[in-house]
Amino acid sequence: MNGKTWTQSEDAFILTHFGRISYREIARRLDPSLTRHQIRGRHIRLIERHIQGAQQGETARGAPIDGTAVETSETNNRLHCVTKSAEIKTLEDLIAYAQVDMKKWHCVRQVVNKWEVGAVVDKVVIIKPLFQVKAWFEPIGETERSEDIRTSLIAEMKQHSPRYAPIQYPHIQESHEKYAVELFIPDPHHGKLCWKPETGDNWESALSERVYSIAIDTLMQRASGLAIDQIILPVGNDFFHTDLADGTTTAGTPQDSDTRWQKTFKRMRVMLVAKIEQLRTIAPVHVIVVPGNHDQAKMYYFGDALECWFNNCSDVSVDNGPRLRKYHGYGASLIAYAHGDKERPLNYPMLMAHEAKPLFAAAKYYEWHLGHLHKREEKKRAIADQVDTDTVDGVVLRRTPSLGGADAWHYGKGYVHSPREADLFLWGKTSGPVGHFTHHYWGDSERTA
Repeated sequence: MNGKTWTQSEDAFILTHFGRISYREIARRLDPSLTRHQIRGRHIRLIERHIQGAQQGETARGAPIDGTAVETSETNNRLHCVTKSAEIKTLEDLIAYAQVDMKKWHCVRQVVNKWEVGAVVDKVVIIKPLFQVKAWFEPIGETERSEDIRTSLIAEMKQHSPRYAPIQYPHIQESHEKYAVELFIPDPHHGKLCWKPETGDNWESALSERVYSIAIDTLMQRASGLAIDQIILPVGNDFFHTDLADGTTTAGTPQDSDTRWQKTFKRMRVMLVAKIEQLRTIAPVHVIVVPGNHDQAKMYYFGDALECWFNNCSDVSVDNGPRLRKYHGYGASLIAYAHGDKERPLNYPMLMAHEAKPLFAAAKYYEWHLGHLHKREEKKRAIADQVDTDTVDGVVLRRTPSLGGADAWHYGKGYVHSPREADLFLWGKTSGPVGHFTHHYWGDSERTA
């Protein structure tokens, strides 16, 4: 293929479709003898030519710079724009290129992704960055009106939230150790659809609700008889499978969903309210909302709903702050929560020390509890009875698996062998972490342990 003469239509095809379809498909449509390196090399040459032309005030062959194409869609009075380009790197670049009228529209969300493409051209490796910029817009003024409506609605809901009579809990003698029970059940992915003939697992809202509820009951039964003075209930960590109304995650990735998101949202709110009401008969409950990468916005709304519902309940508190990382101190221990998809593991100790200074200074024991990977990590056995932890600078990092089943994407990737589990961690007021129970779920057999 050395010395190939490229036609204008072939150049235009590569500029338009590179990165959107596979190399094999490009070769099939243009010339089956084309190799991956030739296609990548031609794309880089075209990018360089267009950049040089743009710097000289002209564009080679009259094609758009670097093959940039903007995809726009306007539905329900909302505007969505996407570009994939070497030149469009920021929201401002996208707005200028797509000629979005900022007197009419207001950006409510943006995502910028970057990766590199390389090719060997004349025995020289050339690396070029590519950018994908996605932005969602709403009409100016509507966001403010929506926020006003939300604020008013929350105030009204708090006025009419149920009034719970305070519970007189059994007195715990000063000579006895007090304990906090932490129910850690990350990544249930309520609303996810798994079909057993396709993936080997069934998973839908009715099943996920039942499995989640049974996990709480089983774990609390194992901790019965202890002098419990607090129940810690982190919720989130991909509590819901999707975030947006179109059935996608926070980043816009399509998902297999079993029903309308409104139905799932209400069903899980009713279920969790009932479980919190059940738990508060044992000890005061502290709910910690931890956003995930699937449900970051939806969990904030869900936390709002819980906060409003239990506004008149002195035995239930809800931490629904907007930060992605949350911290909770109990006696001599500091427990931190994050979904675990963004931070580097080695940064967790310093993040804890910096973001929770007073709690960090008062504690003797430090742990991060994470989700996201749907599996336990056993990188290090620093302490004999902590076989599922990784200790970094005296801070213990734990990941707990998911109870949820494998959907088509996970099955296709081969992520089907992780145990399906939930954890209960026992914290002594003075002695720190003193116990750990695990609940196992084996799928359709309905066996639990």
